[in-house]
Amino acid sequence: MGESSPDREIAAPLARLARTASGEFTSEEMLRELCFAGHALGIAGAGVMQVDAERVGFVHADAGFAEVERLQEQLQRGPCIDSVSQRTPVVVNHIGAEDRWPEFADASARAGIQTMVAMPLLARDCGWGVLDLYRRTATPWTAAELATTQVLADVTASYLALAADRDLAQLTLRELEHRATHDHLTGLPNRTLLIDRVEQAVVATERLGTAVAVFVLDVDRFKNVNDTLGHAAGDEVLAELAHRLKSVLREMDTLARLGGDEFVVVCEDVGGTREQVTAFVRSLDRRMRETTRRPLRVHGRDLIVTVSIGATVTSARRSVQDLLREADQAMYDAKAHGRGPLVRRRSRPPAPDLGSQSVTADTPEGAAR
Repeated sequence: MGESSPDREIAAPLARLARTASGEFTSEEMLRELCFAGHALGIAGAGVMQVDAERVGFVHADAGFAEVERLQEQLQRGPCIDSVSQRTPVVVNHIGAEDRWPEFADASARAGIQTMVAMPLLARDCGWGVLDLYRRTATPWTAAELATTQVLADVTASYLALAADRDLAQLTLRELEHRATHDHLTGLPNRTLLIDRVEQAVVATERLGTAVAVFVLDVDRFKNVNDTLGHAAGDEVLAELAHRLKSVLREMDTLARLGGDEFVVVCEDVGGTREQVTAFVRSLDRRMRETTRRPLRVHGRDLIVTVSIGATVTSARRSVQDLLREADQAMYDAKAHGRGPLVRRRSRPPAPDLGSQSVTADTPEGAAR
């Protein structure tokens, strides 16, 4: 092969790498394209490896060359490993004469490989991967071929570094969005996301022809926990209560924390008749009380924590503010009954088939002690 040939053949592989880089590619996809691009050098086969925390891992290889690639990953020893650790190309014009990697030399002999080059993918003084090129003939690697290989590796490494920046930016954005809509202590939706969920649930009532229920829960005498055991203990109690409440809800339900010791549960599609709605509300109320009443071990003490619950139900279009206000008032009515009992209010304007009376469920008085 003449030394000018690689230069003439490199345009198409570079264009293909650029097309891949213009989309939402993964690092594995880019490395596979690099493996294909290596064939511009008239080789018998190629393989690509990826660097992850200084460990080299197999990604892809042409048929007949995967064994020598996987062997290097398994042993973490071989020319591609040296190229990464030394940050320099490793050129082997006669593998059989090498004694640095006996296992690799034996595997290469079985595969009929005589020469190879391991070109590290370097960018920002970091190793991103390795391009391995193989030949079955004892043809030395020319300076032009190595320069072309270097170009392919450098371009790919740049794309991989840019992709890492892209992925980090996307992750950071998702984290910021999550912080803006979720409570930092429990990881539950906060008021901002809760309002959106309630609005969606109310809209769904018209589509489904069923009711939506909104519960407000307040931990009884929670101030005693903070005053007696400290705010760190109070945080533990809230985090555990959030976990327990979540466990008794349906996947479609929303549990949110409004702040302090107040939680909100939003349940859509809870039934279309008064009997169905009443059965759902009473059943969920019972499950939430049972799970919160189980003893809680905090700072070496067993606490019995109970909650006061108020609920409002509607199958008509209502504002989020009205529903939350009605459920909150029902919760305070429950506290007025001695803490603990559920009070349910039917939201107005009247919803068909849901009945008009409030429902009070007889439950023991609760306290955090």
